[in-house]
Parts: sequence; C-alpha cells; structure tokens
Amino acid sequence: MKVFVYDGSIVGFFNIVYMVYTSKIFPQQIVKEYSPQIFDEVYYIQSDEEIAKRVYAGLENKFEKIFLQKIQHTFLCDTKEYEMYLLNYIIGGFKQQSNLLNISNQDVYFIDSIQRELFKMAHKYKGFIRFKELATKEMFAVIEPKYNILPLLAQHFVSRYKYQDFVIYDKQRSIALVYVNQIVKIENVASIDDLTYSDSELEYQKLWRSFFESVAIKERLNDKLQKSFIPLWYRKHLVEFNDI
Repeated sequence: MKVFVYDGSIVGFFNIVYMVYTSKIFPQQIVKEYSPQIFDEVYYIQSDEEIAKRVYAGLENKFEKIFLQKIQHTFLCDTKEYEMYLLNYIIGGFKQQSNLLNISNQDVYFIDSIQRELFKMAHKYKGFIRFKELATKEMFAVIEPKYNILPLLAQHFVSRYKYQDFVIYDKQRSIALVYVNQIVKIENVASIDDLTYSDSELEYQKLWRSFFESVAIKERLNDKLQKSFIPLWYRKHLVEFNDI
C-alpha cells in the first residue's frame, strides 16, 4: 500500500497534491501519524510553503470560487479523515469542474456533507456562546467544538460587538479569536489559567440562571426534545446548564 505521511497542515496537503501531479504516484492512504506496516510503501511529505503557494495559485486559476471555498473549509473539519476524499475532489475538479456537481460521486458527497456539518455547527455556536466579563472589561468565552469554527464566527461577533473587546477561546485546539481595539485575529494560546472576572460577573450569572429556571414549565419538561435542540456537546460552557 502506498502511504503518504504529512504534518496535517494545509501547506503539507498542497505538497501532496504537487507530489501526485509531478511524480504520478497516487497514495492509497494519507495519514498524519504512521505506524509501520509490512509491505507499505511510505512517502514522507515535506511542508514547502513555496510549493504550496504554487498549488494554491493553480487552484485559484482553475476552480470557481464556490469550489475553492469548499476546499478551504474542508481543512477546518480537522477531526475528520478527509484527506483521500479531498485529494480525489481536487483531481476531479482539475479534470472537469462539472464533476464537482455530481453528488452521486462519493468524494463530492463527502466534501459537501462535512461542509454542511461545519456550517451547521458554526451557526449553533453563534447562539450557544456565553461571554463572561473579565476584570479588565473584555468579554471572554470558552468553546470546545468538534471542528475549527473560529474563522466562521469572526464576522458575526465582530459585527455584533463592534466596540466591545472580546476573546473566544477554543480549548480543543488552544487557539483564540481575539478582537481588541477593533482588530480581529486568531492566535495560538498556550493557557487561560488565572483569569480574573469582574465583580458583577458572578451576579449576572446567577440572574441568568434564575431567569432560565423561572421561564421553564416543569410539567411540560421534555428532556429528550431539549437535548435535540441543545445537545450535550454544546452544554459544557453554558451558564444555564452548569452550577456557579
């Protein structure tokens, strides 16, 4: 079996695309971590930024914007094993753009499906994020999404809190969407320990929990239905579902 091993980055993946087209060697498996197997033919792919730029320029030149965006969004679905599907998707698109409209093709169907899942998750988090006020007056929130949705949340929260500094921290990936002095960026953050919240924050949390409990009608409580609207996955950092 021909196995390509890369670092999991978009740069590394574009180097795989380059390798396929220049060497005519097509992988049967693409992995981030490799455990040696007898009879495997292993290729370790380097992450060369110049090669990646050339591949991306080729994609920009060949692919319509909608298909190029799908390729970019796929890299945000970082907990999925999408590599072989995406490689086939790109090869199919280079051959003929209309191939990427054929949802009966398993590669096209897979890429379209995870993009829908990605956007659905980002949409839900727009309503499920709970900010807490820091002592320094910035608003701070923690999330642990299945996919890397921070790039998809930026525009929504910047437009909503245009004059309010805030940070949304993705604990799964140790990265943060930072909006300070009307400048937005995504940064690597090693730790969020020892945060100091404002004096009024705890009181606001109590008020929110009190409101949440007071509007509930116990006789009509439907836990199964509630979980369908707010799955357990999203509840870990929701004030109303946690003790203060």
